[in-house]
Amino acid sequence: MPPRASLKSFLATARNTLNAPASQRPSPLTFVVGNESAGKSIIPCYVLTRPSPLTDADVDSLCCAILYAYLRSHAPPHSLHIPLSNLPRADLGLRTEMAAVLRRAGLAPADLLTLCELPDTLPPSDTRWLL
Repeated sequence: MPPRASLKSFLATARNTLNAPASQRPSPLTFVVGNESAGKSIIPCYVLTRPSPLTDADVDSLCCAILYAYLRSHAPPHSLHIPLSNLPRADLGLRTEMAAVLRRAGLAPADLLTLCELPDTLPPSDTRWLL
C-alpha cells in the first residue's frame, strides 16, 4: 500500500482486491467489521431493502472499522485490511447521518463495501476477521 493514500483510494483498492480473481489477490484476505450491533439483523442481507428496526446502524462503529483498516494497512507489514459495513448496500444511502459523516470525509455510501458483497466463492480458509 502506498503511504498516505486518501480514504477514497484506499476503499477503491480494497474493492478492486476483493473483486480480483483469487489467483491475483493476497491470501488470506483480512476483513475489519465494526461492532456487531451496527447492522445486526435476523434477516439476510439480500432481503432488506429499506431501513428496518432490526438494523440499527452505528456510525461510529463503521468509522472505526474504516479507520482501523486504513491504519493497519499502512503500518508494517503493510498488508491490506478490508473494512466492511454490516448494513446491506440498499440501506447505506438511506442513513442520512451516515451519508453526512461520509461526505465530510470525501466519501459516499457507494465507496463502502458491505458484508453482502463478499463473493460466494471466497472460502473461509482464505479469510481473517477482525471484529
